Amino acid sequence: MKRAKIAVFAILFGLLVAFSASARDKDAEVEDLREYRLFQGVVGAYDGATMTVNENITVVMTQDTKVYDSRSKETSRLGIKVGKWVYVEGPVREDKGVDAEKVYILPRHIEQKDLPNYPFIQAP
Repeated sequence: MKRAKIAVFAILFGLLVAFSASARDKDAEVEDLREYRLFQGVVGAYDGATMTVNENITVVMTQDTKVYDSRSKETSRLGIKVGKWVYVEGPVREDKGVDAEKVYILPRHIEQKDLPNYPFIQAP
């Protein structure tokens, strides 16, 4: 009788683990389907956790966000200031903001003709 209970418990536990892994896989699939934004703009507000770019795009700085200078060298978030130009990469949030994966601090707006000097910028 005790062995039967252990066997039933083991089967149920196995099903729970399998279901949990399946749910994580589905979450990863949904994450992969999110729209991805690449854009440059002017920082209108910044509090260390979020910034507003181009007056209407909320950019969320996550713990995984990497910040780079215009030479693609990793740098501190302290370089992000109101009025600075930035180039942002990241998936779109449900609220239409962006979870920043990468933020590049730019010296100015980068024109089409200057793109060869900034290879990280992916022109749409």
